[in-house]
Amino acid sequence: MSDFYYTLTEKDLIAIKVATEYQEKNNVEYSKIVLEKIRLLLKLINSLYEEKIDIPVWKVWSEALIHKLCFHSTSLLKLYEGTTLPFENMGNQVVVLDKSSIISLLRVVTENYLTFNFLYANNISDVEKQFRLSVWRYCGIKQRVEFDISTEKAKKKQAEDVKLLEELKAEVVDSVYFKAFTAKEQQQILKGRKPRLFNSWIGLIKQSGLRVRLFKNMYGYKSNYSHSEFISVFQINSGISQYNPNENVHSELILLHLIICKTIVDLKDTFPSILAFYSSSDSKIISEVDFLNRFASEEK
Repeated sequence: MSDFYYTLTEKDLIAIKVATEYQEKNNVEYSKIVLEKIRLLLKLINSLYEEKIDIPVWKVWSEALIHKLCFHSTSLLKLYEGTTLPFENMGNQVVVLDKSSIISLLRVVTENYLTFNFLYANNISDVEKQFRLSVWRYCGIKQRVEFDISTEKAKKKQAEDVKLLEELKAEVVDSVYFKAFTAKEQQQILKGRKPRLFNSWIGLIKQSGLRVRLFKNMYGYKSNYSHSEFISVFQINSGISQYNPNENVHSELILLHLIICKTIVDLKDTFPSILAFYSSSDSKIISEVDFLNRFASEEK
């Protein structure tokens, strides 16, 4: 037995440690481990400000995307502490594990990561990334200027949006990448409904390098909850999940953990200046991030 342990590599030891945590810790305890990675992710993106790193203007939106991902992820983890309903059963307050909201938020986090990867971390030229960003921004502003508004403040803001929309449209149509689309596809882009340029979410999972067998079925299943399809209501009708502080069913937590670690690695690759800050972080956490990123990614 001792000879076996002497052959274990550092990666093997980390794998054993992570697997043991999955098995032994309850959901709340394991949530704290994931929260450590979210804290690291926030520190990494905020280091750009702290170190006064001069980044290209088009990369600025990556910071908001990362913050958005962290907001959703942290809210998801809070749900593992139990949701108290405004209802009593036999004199006792009803506390549930709101699995439906956990699943829906995990879908949001996944899409947030895929958008970040599509815009900033894909293995394409910076020029093409800037085109993708212009389309993404254009589609968002295009949809916003179509909102019905009534207040003077909102009308003033909408007028500013219209001006910005024209500037973004010019960036899009002048791009060589836009000209590569057919006339019909160009019309669809300019309608503002193709922020990710005809890519499906499953397609973006494949592009991102995430391990498809881990995330493909998860994404389709989770979308049922977001769209209130029958399967999501069927699950609730089967019985409300009473909150159990000792429960250790980690399926969603594991996937969230993997996405956070993949985001950390993508982020430090997007901003080389972050690498030094990352390398100076807690070595145990870095080892876990590196291992989990490899586990989350397709083998090349």
